[in-house]
Amino acid sequence: MPYDATKMADWQISEAAEKKMPSPEQWQQKLGLQKEEMLPMGRLAKLDFLKIIERLKGPGFTLAFTAKGRLNPLLETIPVRVILNEKIALLGAGRCAAR
Repeated sequence: MPYDATKMADWQISEAAEKKMPSPEQWQQKLGLQKEEMLPMGRLAKLDFLKIIERLKGPGFTLAFTAKGRLNPLLETIPVRVILNEKIALLGAGRCAAR
């Protein structure tokens, strides 16, 4: 059922959306995260990005990223970077505004 703000109150939309929200365990499975990379907090979870980044540095991520059958040669040429600067969105917005 789509959430229609003209027919439903805010709390009804919120309640309906929350019922469909995946649990932290489902997110963990969908995203391929390891147990120690997630900090469950009820129906939500925080991610330990430092642990995730450490795992991405290893060969396992590169192998999983490029192992796509006939697309393998193309994917091997694509550089993958992790941006650690917390202000990168502001820098990008500032650059666009300066144009």
